[in-house]
Formats: sequence, C-alpha cells, structure tokens
Amino acid sequence: MWNWFKWKFCRRPVMEMSFGEFIDKRAILRVKYQRLKSDADKQVISAQLCAMNNYLWKALAYYIHVDIRPQVICLMDELQSNHFIQWDYENEVFSATNVEDGINAAKNSRVLNTIRAKIKRELDLLFGEKFLEIKDYAKRNELDRVI
Repeated sequence: MWNWFKWKFCRRPVMEMSFGEFIDKRAILRVKYQRLKSDADKQVISAQLCAMNNYLWKALAYYIHVDIRPQVICLMDELQSNHFIQWDYENEVFSATNVEDGINAAKNSRVLNTIRAKIKRELDLLFGEKFLEIKDYAKRNELDRVI
C-alpha cells in the first residue's frame, strides 16, 4: 500500500531514462517554447529547459567521448527539425477542414514519428544505453521501406 508520508516527502518521481528519450523531450520543449504564445507557459517551459540544458551540456562535455560528439549534435539537430515539422502536421490534423486533409496530415505525422524513433534509437546506441524504446507497429516494415 502506498505510504502517504513517502509521497509527501518525495516531491517528484526520479527514474532513469535513455539519452535519446532525454534529448527528445528537450527537443519537444524547445518547439513548444518557440511556438506557444502564452508567457506563463513559456516561463514554465524555460525553467524545464534550463535544468535539462545544464545536465545535457555537462554530459556532452564530460561523459561523452569526443569522437561521437559531432554525431550526437547532428542527431540532436535532426530530431529538433523533425519536431518542428511534426508540430505543423499535428496542427493540420486538428485544424483540417475536410477529412482527407486530416488523414494526409496524420499519415505524414506517422512517418515523422517513425523517423523520430530511429533517431532516438541511434542516439541510444551511441550512448550505449540499456533502456531502449521499443516500437512495434503492424505496418512498420512498410514504413521502413518508404523512409
């Protein structure tokens, strides 16, 4: 049974996550920061990004072998670009005036999500992660052939 006192003194959950997942979360926050209009929302996101950036840049400086840094930065940029495009497709899904446009935007978003999963996997493999994201879609092999 959950102990209320433990919850009271444990303010937030702490868990391990892969670098790919961490960098992905950071990329999403960067897109939100640039695209959201509310200053209050941006303030919350800015605080999260600040904490994540502090950890990430220390990790890149101290824990990551010099030989893989250019690859990591390139994959981070690729993931960031993917999220900007995905944001636009997701907006198209919700603002589509007809079903066909919504379906096309959703299909494009799905392809980008598959690319995103591949980038995260590459990052995780570069970092030698033990926690890997597992994706299993019924038609994944068809998407892999397209990409």
